[in-house]
Amino acid sequence: ALTFLNPSLTKWSVEATSLAPVATPPTDISLATKPTAPTATTVAAVPGMLDSLVQSGPSGQVGKQATSGTSPAQPTSEQVANQEASRVGELQAGVQPAWSNEGDQSKGLLVTLRSSQALMKEGESAMLKASANNLSGKPLSVNMVLQLGNGLIVSSANSCTGDPCTGRFNLQDGTQALMSMLVQSSGPVAQGYSVVLHYNYTDPEKGNKVQGKVEGLIASPEHGLAR
Repeated sequence: ALTFLNPSLTKWSVEATSLAPVATPPTDISLATKPTAPTATTVAAVPGMLDSLVQSGPSGQVGKQATSGTSPAQPTSEQVANQEASRVGELQAGVQPAWSNEGDQSKGLLVTLRSSQALMKEGESAMLKASANNLSGKPLSVNMVLQLGNGLIVSSANSCTGDPCTGRFNLQDGTQALMSMLVQSSGPVAQGYSVVLHYNYTDPEKGNKVQGKVEGLIASPEHGLAR
């Protein structure tokens, strides 16, 4: 026989249960594991830090070269002496140096001093010649005085007398006065043998006295070229 249950006994009670809200997942899930790029850090400059970094190269040499230039080496006294000796060796036999007045002083009277030697050793001789050429266009009375420096003595003279050797000449326009002197070295000198030719004349038209000098230097082996 079928037994019918009581409907009231089979009625289930249902209660509404409210659920907690579920968090919304992030849109880009990869952000959770995406690596972060390193951030550049600026270090404040410390005074003297750059210099210490530059100077701390290998063996301490790189810094010195970067901060200071290399000064050229100065020649030694021996090198200077060798250079002077080589210059003296360049002198050729027969070289005869000459010196003369220049500029406005040479327009009226050209005065020249010559030496037969550019280089003199102790005990050697040289012939000195002094000349004056009248270019003024009028007669001139000219005086020339040849003065010798230390280390030179007079062996003989021509057209001049005394010491210093003095010559007096009356020159017509276009003529020349000439005097000569043989000198000898009496000892070594530091720089060379100096010779000075003084001259003067009186302008016949203006009446004023014109004077000047021509200086020369004959070299010694210890110094070098004649000047």
